[in-house]
Amino acid sequence: MVDYLLPIAKIDDVKSYANQMFSAKSNLTGYSMEQILLDYKTYVFNDQLWGIGVAETFYPNNIFQRKDELIIVMNNEKEKSHLTGLLFSVIDIEKEQNIMIILGEPENTVVQKTFNVSVQNGIADLGARISRKKDIVPLLERYFATDYPNGSQLDSSLCVVSFLLSFFFLLTQYM
Repeated sequence: MVDYLLPIAKIDDVKSYANQMFSAKSNLTGYSMEQILLDYKTYVFNDQLWGIGVAETFYPNNIFQRKDELIIVMNNEKEKSHLTGLLFSVIDIEKEQNIMIILGEPENTVVQKTFNVSVQNGIADLGARISRKKDIVPLLERYFATDYPNGSQLDSSLCVVSFLLSFFFLLTQYM
């Protein structure tokens, strides 16, 4: 199919064309940090609202040069949207590497324990975990379900208590 479409689209080198497209997408000149952060999506983990954002770029240093500005915008958005945590990944498309920007707590603890990485100066290298949908969110869901304080242990305790209360209520109805 691709071989059929290439001459029609007048594309000689697919890799070069793809790199040109990624390069154009990576040009963040003129974009505010608010606009860059707008890509974040919200997720609920243990009744807590978390934001997870991603910027895919050939030029990650362009974002890291504006890291202080991005952190201010992230903190403002976290407060404004009543998020428990906000994580933002800068994906280096060429190296297939995820560098996550960490605001503080609880993000720091959650990222260290979820991905088994260290956080240095508000940065965590998540390696090749570049897909929010496939690599980031499932691990966070697992962490919050099993390891997070007040996580599944509390949920299972509440289920037992709820079951026992229902059982005793039914028992009293028939006595």
